[in-house]
Amino acid sequence: MIVGVLNQRGNKSPDENVASVMPRAWLARLAACGLVAAASMALAPLAAEAATTERPKVKIVKVKKGSKVLFESDRMTYHRRRNVVVALGNVQLYYGPYALRADRIQWDRNRDEVIARGNVTFRDATGNLVSAPYAILVDEFREGFLRSVEVIFTNDAKLAARTAERHDGNITILNKAVYSPCKVCEDNPEKAPLWQIKSVKVTHDQAAKTVYYRHAWFEFFGQPVAYLPYFSHPDPSVKRRSGFLLPRFRYSEHYGGGVTTPYFWNIAPNKDITFSPTFTTRHGPLLDMEWRHRTRTGAYMIKPTGIHEFNFYGDDTGVRKWRGSIETHGKFELNRNWNWGWNGWLVSDDTFLSKYGLSSASDLISNVHLTGVSGRNYFNGEVIHFRGLLSTDSQSTTPLVHPVIDSSIIFDDPVMGGTLGLDSNLLSMTRETGADVHRASTNLHWSRTITDGLGQQFTPFVSLRGDIYSTSHLTATSGTDNVARVMPAIGLEYRWAFARMHDWGGETFTPIAQIIARPNETRMTRISNEDAQTVEFDTLNLFSKDKFHGLDRMEGGVRANMGFLYRLDHNSGAFADLVFGQSFHLAGRNSFGVDTGLEHRRSDYVASLTLSPFSWLSMSSRLRVDPKKLKLNKHEFDLTASSSWLWTSLQYTRLAAQPALGSTAIREEISAYSKLKLHENWSVLGSMRYDIGNKEPVEESLGLSYEDECFLTTFKVENTYRRDRDLSKDLKISLAVTLKTLGESSVGTTANRVK
Repeated sequence: MIVGVLNQRGNKSPDENVASVMPRAWLARLAACGLVAAASMALAPLAAEAATTERPKVKIVKVKKGSKVLFESDRMTYHRRRNVVVALGNVQLYYGPYALRADRIQWDRNRDEVIARGNVTFRDATGNLVSAPYAILVDEFREGFLRSVEVIFTNDAKLAARTAERHDGNITILNKAVYSPCKVCEDNPEKAPLWQIKSVKVTHDQAAKTVYYRHAWFEFFGQPVAYLPYFSHPDPSVKRRSGFLLPRFRYSEHYGGGVTTPYFWNIAPNKDITFSPTFTTRHGPLLDMEWRHRTRTGAYMIKPTGIHEFNFYGDDTGVRKWRGSIETHGKFELNRNWNWGWNGWLVSDDTFLSKYGLSSASDLISNVHLTGVSGRNYFNGEVIHFRGLLSTDSQSTTPLVHPVIDSSIIFDDPVMGGTLGLDSNLLSMTRETGADVHRASTNLHWSRTITDGLGQQFTPFVSLRGDIYSTSHLTATSGTDNVARVMPAIGLEYRWAFARMHDWGGETFTPIAQIIARPNETRMTRISNEDAQTVEFDTLNLFSKDKFHGLDRMEGGVRANMGFLYRLDHNSGAFADLVFGQSFHLAGRNSFGVDTGLEHRRSDYVASLTLSPFSWLSMSSRLRVDPKKLKLNKHEFDLTASSSWLWTSLQYTRLAAQPALGSTAIREEISAYSKLKLHENWSVLGSMRYDIGNKEPVEESLGLSYEDECFLTTFKVENTYRRDRDLSKDLKISLAVTLKTLGESSVGTTANRVK
């Protein structure tokens, strides 16, 4: 074996030995001409949606000047008179990230011609691998020819061409080319892949960064299914380019058949527009446009949609009306601690978005916000507009919030060895009909945790809360009422953790006791309760200092909370978490109403259990039980299982009747989603949501999916049962097909049935 090293300049020694006459930066020039890189780019991103999809940029790596060219071969000869170098047997050359191998390489230095024969393979800087039995390069490698080319991309997709030609150092032409990302059948290599593209000629223009195809056939299972005389797409170095995207097809009983033909307009590197008109057979064109703009400090988008409904075939009603929406979002940084932004919606009517499949939301929230975070300190201010989209929502009683401001400050310096903080809130909200509320609230709080030599933790805490309200039209006959209230609190929390280790793992048991004393809650009838109307008593707020979620209500009197935490860990990774406890009202007026689980001196029992016996299985259950009758007032159960052949999620919720809160019947619901792998490529998909209390389904779906390395198809049947004005039960049947590396297209049908 002969091994040699050549620097980038290719300086020769006085005796002009064999190693010194190897090509000057031979591989550098090969990389510069980009023959293989061009072949790699020719069909790597065939997706018609490449205009909006970022892809790895293919570029020629510039190797540092002076880098060495390393080579080795079994035998090497130099013909001095003809000025020709010939390397034979396992020839390997390395230059930076590039590598070339062949059985034989001949370099004619006078003609500047390189000929490689036998098992020629080249690995470029991006990892793509090109192989051919024969290659010839001339004119400083600006012109070239390869025979029987095969390219294996980094995503395992393959391109084969009868010949490849290089012209002017910029144009690569592949003749009789075939592209497919599908694996070759091991038992029958001659068998056609699942799908492939055959083209008479593929041209890659590096200057225009575009790949062009002439006379291309799309084949499935070896059979041609579609012919395109001409099409083109950007090469992988292009992140964004204007052009049409793949069309989408759909059908609905409401608007009939529809086809969406998106067009992407790349205005600038930081701004673009996507036009997505949908042409429907019953109501004409649905216009949909999305504008996106990224600035130096943030980004925003604006998406208007609209349709002038009519019927091409004529209808009995003769109704013609405009329907539409505008959606916009934005977020910008002011500095490292502050940002601001907005979310905005305008809709012509409540059912437009659901009717045309633009959104399934039941309410729309528009806001403008300002947020600041610094260490443990926090500030957020926003103006909020709510719009309910259900028939039961009343826009006249829906509030406009202008603004709501929350701030939390934790002082850096300890006070009496503890932590001192200040929470503040400012709220102003008005309605067309109902109460107008203006509120200012502040809460000064202090706590300190003390641990003794036995590991017992004592946490004393105190707080002083003050509120000022100005409420108008609280009742139909009332005017403006100004109210001030002050609520001090003092308490102590006790914890003592006991840990025990075993050969199989460990366990920890932690009893917790907490007592809080306050004056009675006052002036409740003079304050509009906007944010504390419901109380969800469970283990999550068992040891909360105030179990009301909002600020309009506060716990009063003396209350004790008691319970324990238990944790078990197995060496295998399995674990169990158990929380159990109860709350006791000891003195004063009880602030909690009926059906909350806290209305009696002894509250309901609350418990939660999380089990994970295996890494692929997790279960959790949360209970609230009446202590006298042992009646189950609330039960929530979640299960998640994930393995190589099954993924499933199950949720169950049961709430007892709560007449005081407006619920006169038991509310019980179950929902699930599963994906079961039947075979290496086949899966069954299913989901459901069922209202057990009303004995009716909410939504359900069943599907069958096939997926391999190059193809994905899903057949799905869906039922939705939402009824609201012009919305009715909806049956959808869809078939989605994805050719990986090409994009996605789908066809489907929708039929509405009214019982």
